[in-house]
Amino acid sequence: MTFAWPCLLGKNCVDPATRYHGHLLLSHIIDKFAIHRKIVLQVFHSLLKAHAVEARSVVRQALEILTPSMPVRMEEGNTMLVHWTKKIIVDEGHSMQQLFHILQLVVKHYKVYYPVRHHLVQHMVNSIQRLGFSPTATLEHRKLAVELAEVIIKWELHGIKEEVDSDNMSLETPAKRPAMDDSIEPQAKRLALQQPGIAGPSSSGVVPLLVPKTEPGVVKPIDRVHTDSVLNFLLRLACQVNDAAPANPANPAITSPGELLSRRCVILLKTALKPDVWPQTPDLKLVFFDKILLSVETPNPNIGNICTALELLTFLLGVMKKEQILMNFKQLQRGLGACITSTNAKIIKLIHGLLTKLMSLFPTERTNSSMACKYEELEILYSTVGKVVYEGLTNYEKNQQASPSSLFGTLMILKAACVNNNSYIDLLITPFMKVLHRLAKEHLQPVTPESSPMTSELLILSLDLVKTRVVVMGVEMRKTFIGSILVGLIEKTPDIKIMKAITKMLEEWMKNKNVITLSQAPSLREKSILLVKMMQYIEKRFSDDAELNAQFLELVNYVYTDEQLKQTELTSKLEPAFLSGLRCSQPHIRAKFFKVFDTSMRRRLHDRLLYITCSQNWDAIGPHYWIKQCIELLIATVSSDTRIQMSHESSILPNITSVLNGADPQKKEEFFALKQDVAMYEAVEVKEVRGNIIRLIQ
Repeated sequence: MTFAWPCLLGKNCVDPATRYHGHLLLSHIIDKFAIHRKIVLQVFHSLLKAHAVEARSVVRQALEILTPSMPVRMEEGNTMLVHWTKKIIVDEGHSMQQLFHILQLVVKHYKVYYPVRHHLVQHMVNSIQRLGFSPTATLEHRKLAVELAEVIIKWELHGIKEEVDSDNMSLETPAKRPAMDDSIEPQAKRLALQQPGIAGPSSSGVVPLLVPKTEPGVVKPIDRVHTDSVLNFLLRLACQVNDAAPANPANPAITSPGELLSRRCVILLKTALKPDVWPQTPDLKLVFFDKILLSVETPNPNIGNICTALELLTFLLGVMKKEQILMNFKQLQRGLGACITSTNAKIIKLIHGLLTKLMSLFPTERTNSSMACKYEELEILYSTVGKVVYEGLTNYEKNQQASPSSLFGTLMILKAACVNNNSYIDLLITPFMKVLHRLAKEHLQPVTPESSPMTSELLILSLDLVKTRVVVMGVEMRKTFIGSILVGLIEKTPDIKIMKAITKMLEEWMKNKNVITLSQAPSLREKSILLVKMMQYIEKRFSDDAELNAQFLELVNYVYTDEQLKQTELTSKLEPAFLSGLRCSQPHIRAKFFKVFDTSMRRRLHDRLLYITCSQNWDAIGPHYWIKQCIELLIATVSSDTRIQMSHESSILPNITSVLNGADPQKKEEFFALKQDVAMYEAVEVKEVRGNIIRLIQ
């Protein structure tokens, strides 16, 4: 103490390193011994003002020790802690270095400041705005601003946890968390604890530790005005710190510091906007999003900021009330419309997700000649969607040189519109089918190899959009769709994904039992055409793909097991496919087919022999060893409870010993004599061979 005391006097200690090492020693002493409160406050105040760069490390070490000791080393410890912290922020906060230093302390020791958080929140929120949006703010300043926002959220989460724990302790029915304006002030308590101390000049072996007095309103939630400010700050900052270009052009996958900070803001927002954190719906200001979204039309847009904005808006659709959504999205229609027309794949995927969610909340309705929305707040946006889709389809149809990739945005927007309203495509069915026909042709005869994967993806997407709208097609259009597009793809496509997509689509048509949607699917005759074509070409062209073959055979098995379908002509048309299922290399599929095969006839041996030899035509699996299927069919007639036995004992042949035992005595003697002669002959022959070998050796 004698050594450290001069360090508190600025005149005696000029060197910052020496001075604050003395403060570090005093912090250790205060932590271990009972020291006069004036000394504690003097050391704490001096450390709060010590923001010089050269002493930063030792000052942090000293505050790391002293700050947790403040509430338990003096009367009104929490009051003094918040008083001096707030005073420095107010008096010295004009200096960015000083403000940065003091707020870092709050972030580091947010648990210590928790009981007095209400006194600091206002200053923290003001500092957040200054650190985050000042023209001279650096990335480090913005990181600190985000950390302060995180501290406020952690305080609220800790308050909820304490409330739940207290409810569990009292074994009462969990009470609802008080609203922002409610005030609950528990009775203040003070306890005195004792901790064994270290003998020293100011210690008698026992150092009293004071449990700080509970501050009034400690369990009250933070005021709504402050929480709204924090949330709006995170929303804005998340969309402003992404880098316009990759930090490392050679390796764009490396995440930049700005992008990491943006992701952190998004995670904090998703945590804070959970319904159990703040009971009242926050007042979010989303107008600034419009400017960010409109920047997509500039020559060098910041794609990262735009994508983050779209991601946040999509998330907020699941958080905000419908009235809030309509009010806010009315102001964002121009920006969203600009993103709809973008050619950037990442933006298109995000706007697709946003529109899907938005149109599920506010679906479109069919009018005489268009699809409209009954909510006037979204009228401009929905009309933009319809216009972009129609123009995209017609432009592709007219421009024979257009690349299939130019359709990606159009089809993704159309998919978003159709997710919750399948009939949206009805008014566009004519240009859409022309585009689909052209896509199928370009897929089968690609102009460039690079365009083939994109064409395949667009084909699959288009088939998914139109699969439930066969009912609105005219006769010729329907004939083209089934007989030209689908049959042509089945016969010639080299892409396994397209075959799987067609098989899945056909499976949905076959298994659909809903009366309404059943009328929207092709007729049984049209479905049988596709099934027969698939039977002819799947095994022939994709025999190596077990998944596709299994998918098709499962569909064939469904035809033979469904009560309605097995009465139709499909069973006879698909007989070769059924026989293929009987010899499938996958045991579980083979077992399903054999079960159908086994139950289709009586379990009588002669019936099955007649079926095998007379009734069934095995030409369909002639090249394969179909005898195995016949044997399995016969073995299935066996009764598992009965042992194998001969039907007539007269068919049993006697064994050799029984023949010898029952023979004539004279014959037996002749047999044994002959047996002895043979044995003697063999012995003599062996001796002769052995002698010859010995002579050869000699």
